[in-house]
Amino acid sequence: IETLLADVGTTFQYKKKLSNRLNIHLLSSNNTSDALQKLQQSSSVQSVQKNAVITWRNEPNDALYDTQWALDTIKAEQAWQYTTGGLTAHGDSIVCAVIDRSFYVPHEDLKDNIWRNHAEIPNNQIDDDGNGLVDDYMGWQLVFETDQHDYGNINNHGTSILGIIGAKGNNNLGTTGINWDIILMLLSAQTASEITKISNIIEGYSYALDMRRAYNESNGQRGAFVVSTNSSWGIDFDWAEDHPIWCSLYDSLGTVGILSVAATTNTDNDVDRYGDMPCSCSSEYLLGVSESSRDDERNAGYGRKYIDLFAPAESKSTRWSDYYGDFGGTSGAAPHVTGAIALLYAYPNANWASMIKTAPQQAALLVKSILLNSVDKKPTFKESVSGGR
Repeated sequence: IETLLADVGTTFQYKKKLSNRLNIHLLSSNNTSDALQKLQQSSSVQSVQKNAVITWRNEPNDALYDTQWALDTIKAEQAWQYTTGGLTAHGDSIVCAVIDRSFYVPHEDLKDNIWRNHAEIPNNQIDDDGNGLVDDYMGWQLVFETDQHDYGNINNHGTSILGIIGAKGNNNLGTTGINWDIILMLLSAQTASEITKISNIIEGYSYALDMRRAYNESNGQRGAFVVSTNSSWGIDFDWAEDHPIWCSLYDSLGTVGILSVAATTNTDNDVDRYGDMPCSCSSEYLLGVSESSRDDERNAGYGRKYIDLFAPAESKSTRWSDYYGDFGGTSGAAPHVTGAIALLYAYPNANWASMIKTAPQQAALLVKSILLNSVDKKPTFKESVSGGR
């Protein structure tokens, strides 16, 4: 990177490395157009993109429901007759990575399902596992570089998403996640003053990628068995062609066996025509998700090319300080798909468990195929790849 900066001039300020393995770096310049041109002309640079602010796919202010009707809609109870989640048939602990705002870690219905990096000794100020991060015992706060997740204003967005994927089940408390048992990897990016930027998102994806790659390469002795990532945020009316680095991460994640789930815009727009990030990324390891209502009506963005399927959203979920409340919008739809991916990995079949280990890339694509080919088809959802919910 020093040689590159010397070649392109002194108008750049080096900020940080976002991904060790993928060699992604964050630079700043007072002259963005000139900076992009110089970098694009360098033979040392594969891709360049601008940093930008993303927005959370927030829940709407419509009438909310006081029960978890969404679980009935997707027939979760029938699936639970086979597995309630947590482990593969070979005993691998299944992990979902959630990149979001802040998280209430000690919630009574979540605390037993939070991922811990057992290769790291907490609070000893040492990078025990040698991944370049000090004390990343309980995930990572991508802005402040710590493993604490309560920065910024108290916001229920991330905590509610965790509850949909994996609130502890059958424990006489609160709500039930799609997975009664699951490991939730926390990657938070909230500050008190601003919504997070793409650079933080890239760093979060890279963290999940490194952990799954380490798991694969060590036969489960290091890292984490991450099978899905959840992104209930994005940029409305934006296109993949402007974000090559961001989009390429989904292929990188897929090659190690990770499917990524993205919530689309909450506006009633054709994203094939008007754009959406990250749903317009072309990776086969990415699922774009829109929201269905309790009456199976379309509630948000649509598109036969970039929206893979619809999912229910408005339902009870976990909130800050051991509370529970209503949560919806495409932010709530995406984690229903993220959680369904994890539950499929827990299907109790020895051949399936072997495929997960020996062919993780193909296993991920099989799970995506199962989801898209088993939707409930409805005329209201025809404007999607699968045509269903």
